Amino acid sequence: MSIIRQLARVANRIDSASTGTFLSKGDSTGDFTTVNYTDLSGRPTTLDSAALTTIVDSAYIQARQTGGGAAGLDSAAITALVDSNYVVARSPAASSGFANYEYTATAGQTTFQDSDINGNVMSYTADGIFVFYNGVLIAPTTDYEATDGSSVVLTTGADSGSHVAISKWNIASAGASSAIYGDRGIIGGGYNGSNRINNIDYWDMTTSSNASDFGDLNVSVSQLGATSDAIRGLFASGYDGTNRPNFIDYITIASLGNATDFGDLSTTNSMATGGVSDATYGVFGGRYIQPPGAADDTIDYVTIQTTGDASDFGNLTEARFRVAPISNSTYGLFAGGLFSTKPIDYITIATPGNASDFGDLLYPKQSMSSGGFDDTRGIIAGGYSSHSGGSVNIIEYVTIATPSNSTDFGDLLNSNQFCACTSNGTYVHICGGRETSEVNTIQQITVQTTGNSSDFADLTAAKSEIAGCSGSPS
Repeated sequence: MSIIRQLARVANRIDSASTGTFLSKGDSTGDFTTVNYTDLSGRPTTLDSAALTTIVDSAYIQARQTGGGAAGLDSAAITALVDSNYVVARSPAASSGFANYEYTATAGQTTFQDSDINGNVMSYTADGIFVFYNGVLIAPTTDYEATDGSSVVLTTGADSGSHVAISKWNIASAGASSAIYGDRGIIGGGYNGSNRINNIDYWDMTTSSNASDFGDLNVSVSQLGATSDAIRGLFASGYDGTNRPNFIDYITIASLGNATDFGDLSTTNSMATGGVSDATYGVFGGRYIQPPGAADDTIDYVTIQTTGDASDFGNLTEARFRVAPISNSTYGLFAGGLFSTKPIDYITIATPGNASDFGDLLYPKQSMSSGGFDDTRGIIAGGYSSHSGGSVNIIEYVTIATPSNSTDFGDLLNSNQFCACTSNGTYVHICGGRETSEVNTIQQITVQTTGNSSDFADLTAAKSEIAGCSGSPS
């Protein structure tokens, strides 16, 4: 395949609504237009919007103005109208350029994945990469396969010491923490009223349509935890009706199929943990352990794009399980839980250590009263409260960066416990759960607009004690 054809194929993977004219045809020769700003030879760079005056200065504005009266436009005041925050928000991405992964082959090696020689963990969009073998661009299908988003498999084994490099176009969506969620909602595991199940559902959070089958977990469990980095979704621990398998499974959210074994949590015989993420680390907090038959305050963490067992992160302020997990790109919150009072704990996800007190819920709640979020606001919906003596329909919210007590948001359609949440940064979907029995309803709220939930669509079946996450569909 020629370089031009491969370049065109990569261009086809780029969202033109985000990138403007980059890699579009500029004239009848078929040449591509000039890159406006990027660093194609090195690591991704960010446009320094604070330096706008060196690009669009007063003389330029004065020369191009067409109105403004006799006095003309005061171009010196431009930064009061178009400031750095505006430019960052309007920029096609927070970073741009090519991300590179480099590996040194062993004799006969065919598969290249996980951490490279610089510690970067490979991830990509299928058909959106270039692969180089000892500096020579090689052809997809003929020379290698790259379809799962996390590995490249050569057709012929490499020679010892050979250099294999993979370059992907690196462009992120606007918004600092967009990498922890996406428009594909995911629900895994659960209890259908008779049995524990291993089904995984998925749906488009922007389109009112029912969920479809994604694949299966490796075990049939309820009361499990989940988190994601928008590329991979992780599911951990749970109860199979007799035992509490110690496992972490993962899926590639853009690729339908069954889950793959990731590793194990640090504690055996555990269930009902809550998962948060900052797009690099997945952190699981709180759980029930049998034996000794008690709540636990353990917090574990993993690197989402690197398979392996969990490591110790720290401890919650109280031992508890069935917490409501909430996170943005910096903080993880664990709200409520069985055998606790009303606390909300928080951690800085990138820095292992013990949790600190954030504030309190309106009422003590547990039974997987699930959390949802956007960049600034966290949602806690439903659950079981000793205050009311049963399931509740309360929706509460917190401002993630500001420790404080929760505030009333609105109400669910019905009192509901053992539900789960997914979020795409605009909407939170509250899924399934148990009202008088298991339900299949997907309810929706807009995170930044307080009010009651509305009916959105249905899961593939009625189920409770489930776990949810979200990610990119492509």
